[in-house]
Amino acid sequence: MLRLLKLLTLIFLLSSTAIAQPWTTFPGDNACGPINPNVTYCPSSSNSFCVGDSVGFGCTGTAGSVDSSFIAWGDATINVYPGTFSGCVYNTYKFRPDSCVPNGFLKVDIVVGFYDTCGAGYSLNSFGTSIYIKFKPHAEFTLSPSTVCVDEPVSFNLSTTCANANNLIGEYVHYTWDMGNGNVYSDSTLGGINGPPAPFNTYTIAGNYTITLTIQNNCGTAVYAKPIVVRPPTIIAPSIVADSCTPASFQPVMVASNVLSYTWSSTPSANFSSDTVAQPLITVNTPGLYIFNVNATGCC
Repeated sequence: MLRLLKLLTLIFLLSSTAIAQPWTTFPGDNACGPINPNVTYCPSSSNSFCVGDSVGFGCTGTAGSVDSSFIAWGDATINVYPGTFSGCVYNTYKFRPDSCVPNGFLKVDIVVGFYDTCGAGYSLNSFGTSIYIKFKPHAEFTLSPSTVCVDEPVSFNLSTTCANANNLIGEYVHYTWDMGNGNVYSDSTLGGINGPPAPFNTYTIAGNYTITLTIQNNCGTAVYAKPIVVRPPTIIAPSIVADSCTPASFQPVMVASNVLSYTWSSTPSANFSSDTVAQPLITVNTPGLYIFNVNATGCC
């Protein structure tokens, strides 16, 4: 029990020490002779992982005897083994895949140690390394405006404050914008750099569309979508047919779309039942040539 408490104390002290990558050897007592373990990543030599991947270490042998060994994984998980651990031993870091983290990755410090006792005291060989846990991207954007007219440009802004799209330097991040009208824009950028500028888009046909942004990095894909309403242009086609003796009353014919309000006037002045409707009743009392004007206000 005393030996176990001593080992756990050593683990705590070593785990709280600043560690560099690839391997840092910590000072240790060698009263029983050096242990000199050969520890490697397994199954690959990479120190970069996606969240959810299994991170493994293997020991292929030691120069001296070993009473116990341990791995402090840097996430409050500590595995203690009788003797030398054999084969590959693994840990999976259970962070949320879409967690927002600075730079899009977490640096985790790991300590691997080997402990032996003898009449002269103990030997402890400990090693530290750092791994990088990367996360899937986070997609989000704003658009301005959210309701537009036909042929009006729409702009977008990558509004996310989450750095997950900016993976480790040297890894590409892919962006795809689907505008919902057949226009698709794709771009890529190296991790560690802000994403590419968001494209502009113009809609030529009125309707309801969905804009979808897809961001993909080496650890996964994120999708974010927003609706946009495209209104038709404001169109009016009035016609007046009046050829009669005064006093006369008549009503114009109006063909229109996407109109919010009307304003009628005439030269010389005529009488309108209402000058703010599409088809007012117009009365003229004096003979002459009349010019009628109508202004229409719409969304576009």
